[in-house]
Amino acid sequence: MQDFNTLNNPKFLYRAEMHHPFPDWVTREPMPEAAEFEQKASAAFADTKRRLLPICTKSAAFHSALNVFAHLDDYDDAALERVKSACAYYGIEQDILPYAELFASEFEKSASLDELTEGRYAIDDEFGGEVFKLLPLNDAVDVRDSSFELSKMAAENRIMLPMFVAAAREIVKAAHDHNVSHELPDLIMRHGVERFPDAEEAARRIQGRSQFCKDATIREQVEADYQAALVDLENEPDAAMEKIAAIDFVAGVSNSYRHSSLVPTPFDIVFCGALASDAEKAAKEHVLVRDVLLPLQEVRAIDAMDAEYRLSKSAADTFRRLRDTGDARDLSLAVEQWSESDQKTLLRLTVAAAA
Repeated sequence: MQDFNTLNNPKFLYRAEMHHPFPDWVTREPMPEAAEFEQKASAAFADTKRRLLPICTKSAAFHSALNVFAHLDDYDDAALERVKSACAYYGIEQDILPYAELFASEFEKSASLDELTEGRYAIDDEFGGEVFKLLPLNDAVDVRDSSFELSKMAAENRIMLPMFVAAAREIVKAAHDHNVSHELPDLIMRHGVERFPDAEEAARRIQGRSQFCKDATIREQVEADYQAALVDLENEPDAAMEKIAAIDFVAGVSNSYRHSSLVPTPFDIVFCGALASDAEKAAKEHVLVRDVLLPLQEVRAIDAMDAEYRLSKSAADTFRRLRDTGDARDLSLAVEQWSESDQKTLLRLTVAAAA
């Protein structure tokens, strides 16, 4: 721990003097040095325990005040109060005021910057103890440039598939935020737009993949590993993709990002289901009743009196409250809690209303 009289290069003093010229009485005297205070009692310092911030002379109090204002985090409240008291004792409170305001402003600015994000990146991760921040996404220009750079990295096999997919997803999100989704390369849209897994289709696509294994003696084991990777596909699709990619590495199976490639990438194997956006749209526009999707508009067409008369009181109350919802999922969740009789009644009423 150091203070102004033990520092070789007290930069805060230079900042202070550039902000506001020191008083004449300060400039006429040499800056206090550590040797002057070596024999002083602890009471001669504002920080009595560490014997820092000397305040036993007018000049020392002035310089210690600048030091404590510039480094508030380094000293406790007691030291700050002792410095203030010393300045009051020597009558230099007005002399130190400009510097107190300077460093208070810098402290607040620093605190506010700490609360800000350091920036948005497509790749922001840690590997081997080193943090990687690549492909900035802070504005529309960043998003466009980073999307093409990521596409190039993939085409040149300069990035592993799991990292590429994660980065593509971040770019797609940022593109949506900056309204430039229509400007992204097809490769980024293909891997960055969220899709659901499809276990049945994935099993079909992975068939025969082991034949591309360069070592014929391990093909049987590789085939078993591929099948094992798909076991929990529905619940852990990203994990399944990473497992297939790892098996590919061991087997020497090379991937191409071209759609026409004979060997689909682990991503194309796993995420081969419906677009999440399409599924969400369908869920918002259809009421799910006993595994049947009913168009929301047809459900709304049910005669209100028929619903009141044919449904139970609790179901009728719920239907009356939610029939005009803009998101069918609200009604689907409510209907899921109805009795089987009410659910079947809603199906019949919807068919009749649509006839």
